[in-house]
Amino acid sequence: MSTARVGVRMAVCAGVLVAALWGGLTWADVTKPDGVAVIIGNKDYAYTEDVEFAHRDAEAFARYVVEVLGFDPTHVLLKRDAPLRWMFATFGQKDHVEGTEIWSMLKPGKSDVVVFYSGHGVPGLRNRRGYLVPVDAEPDKAEFQAYSLDLLHENLGRLDARSVTVFVDSCFSGDSEAGMLFKGVSAVRSEAGLPEGPEVTLMTAATGKQVALWDREARHGLFTRHLLDGLYGDADADRDGRITAGEAKEYLDKHMTQAAREGPGRRTQTATLRGGEDKVLAVARFPGRSSPESGAVAAELEKTRLAMQAVSRERDRLAKALEVKEEALGKLGGERDALVQRRAELAREIEAQRQELAKARSEQERLTATVAEQEAELKRLREREGPESMPQLVEAALGLAHADFVTIQRGLVSLGKRLGRVDGVFGKRTRRAILEWQGERGVEATGYLTRDQAEALKVAGQGVQVAVGILPKPEPVKRQWEVGEVFRDCSGCPEMVVVGAGAYMMGSPEDEQRRDEDESPRHRVRIGEAFAVGKYEVTVAEYREFVGEAGRDMSGGCRFYHEGEGMWKTDAGRSWMAPGFEQGDREPVVCVSWEDARMYVEWLSRKTGEEYRLLSEAEWEYVARAGTTGPFHYGWTIATEQANYDGNYSYGTGTKGEYRRRTVRVGSFGANGFGLHDVHGNVWEWVEDCWHGDYSGAPDDGSAWTSGGDCGKRVLRGGSWYDAPRVLRSANRDRLSTGSRYYIIGFRIARTLTP
Repeated sequence: MSTARVGVRMAVCAGVLVAALWGGLTWADVTKPDGVAVIIGNKDYAYTEDVEFAHRDAEAFARYVVEVLGFDPTHVLLKRDAPLRWMFATFGQKDHVEGTEIWSMLKPGKSDVVVFYSGHGVPGLRNRRGYLVPVDAEPDKAEFQAYSLDLLHENLGRLDARSVTVFVDSCFSGDSEAGMLFKGVSAVRSEAGLPEGPEVTLMTAATGKQVALWDREARHGLFTRHLLDGLYGDADADRDGRITAGEAKEYLDKHMTQAAREGPGRRTQTATLRGGEDKVLAVARFPGRSSPESGAVAAELEKTRLAMQAVSRERDRLAKALEVKEEALGKLGGERDALVQRRAELAREIEAQRQELAKARSEQERLTATVAEQEAELKRLREREGPESMPQLVEAALGLAHADFVTIQRGLVSLGKRLGRVDGVFGKRTRRAILEWQGERGVEATGYLTRDQAEALKVAGQGVQVAVGILPKPEPVKRQWEVGEVFRDCSGCPEMVVVGAGAYMMGSPEDEQRRDEDESPRHRVRIGEAFAVGKYEVTVAEYREFVGEAGRDMSGGCRFYHEGEGMWKTDAGRSWMAPGFEQGDREPVVCVSWEDARMYVEWLSRKTGEEYRLLSEAEWEYVARAGTTGPFHYGWTIATEQANYDGNYSYGTGTKGEYRRRTVRVGSFGANGFGLHDVHGNVWEWVEDCWHGDYSGAPDDGSAWTSGGDCGKRVLRGGSWYDAPRVLRSANRDRLSTGSRYYIIGFRIARTLTP
């Protein structure tokens, strides 16, 4: 099938969508059957803040194109949330416009083309040209991931069209109503150049370093709201029935600019116009209706619109008068204001509690599903493993720790039972002892313990010292590790926390906000044995001792983000001792590569005689979640009072907060359920695994995945002080080459436990 035929099919399908919005429209209403319109509303962005009213802007403009301009709805492409590939398919790439969607709908020499865009626009950080931001693009990578306004202008100018008009409700300063869009212009706004040329008439919402504002009352972009008012007839200054580009610009300068000055923030917004001022954009009344009856209807419609405008102005006047009176009333009594404020606070508290209740119900549903899954798995294991596995399965459901099994054995010894070893392992002798004890108590002799029986034996075994003569083969008592126990193997060693065995679902569910495909498929992982994990990320002081004793060569510099140039650069003068910001001894070490981290754990193993290592990726997510299932161990969102990250961004229902621009002391925020600090943010943490693009074929036993994949790159987890909160999610993954040193990367260690 040819490219042109594909384009026609897709255009017709898109037109059906637009036609559905005006089901009562007849073909008699179509006065420009050759007209072509492409209308885009980009609202829901993956890597930056949303444009709240973009969908409404696009839908309103589509209605104008059909109702006023008289375009055939099947030639109107209305796209909500356009990705980059769609924009290339619709408008073309450089030197290639034939075969695109807009080209396929065009009738050479006859079609009037209209393009409307509402969404984010940004300047290129290097070339300072304007870009339209697709919903799947990162704004600070506009030159590579966004659609160039120059390219749009160039390709539209190549069309064999009767006229081309482009309306863009965006600014190109790098700022927006929702906040700055990327880090490269965080200090001052940038100014993007706009294309010029006689082939295309281009009108944008703002000039220079201005911001394209929103009209929250009308629930539209300020530009779109006033542009449509003008094109529907208000901009027809000379009342000749035609609205030119110059008249529309003059109308916006008067009404939109004044509304921006009077609105919140008292800001300036001035539209731009590139192209001929005399170009006719619209006819003030509905075109093509010449019968007396239809003329009367159009006249009545015009009167209704004028009446609506008068009502709107009167409403604004009354609102201002009311505001003055309310201000006077507020001065008369502060007590009333306090009551109103308290009422608002209570309303917010009630809403917050409703949200918490909804979350609790959701969590209850998740837990119910988990219980059902575990019961089914228990049934499957029973059927597969037979009756001999029944004691272990039942006792596993009691949630007993290894220390509990040891205490139960001591309780049996205190009651005169002969077991063999008191080692926490229930072998044949322990099972026989339990059968005897159950028979003496007159209960069903099963050989495995109920919860009440286990508690009774634990009470009997507490404080019991087992004498040498009782056991047939006395052996020295080995060290028993308690879950949650905190220890150090030497004075300069990191503090370690004992984490128990368990199981969890690794990866993110498909409905988790702003997830990535490399977090799939979600799969169950079992951690078979307890192990120890660093309570904190390795600190500057702990790393200094390693460098001094091991003589590790740390030359080669460290990479940092240069905000002025908008790119990552290597600075030979930066290192773990001087990363570019001041650090205390108790802050996490940075500018550490995966190779450096491996050298550290090998040195620590030699120093202590114990087996230190990096965590596997599965172990890292297990300890980060600490039994939780949401995006963060805190729940469904996160705040800068809970972790160190870029507070210019938010996640879920969370709010923006502080951006500290550096590391903070380890342990500055609360621990998770396993007793670990800073698993979200502060610094990225290296793990042992090679990089794989997803979890297809991943181990399910918690071991490191070091076969296949790209072992020249290793996995990073946890996010850092530099990152947005979506990057801090428990399931989020990233990777870098093994020798990379960045001022946002450190590590956390693990230790294998031996009795």
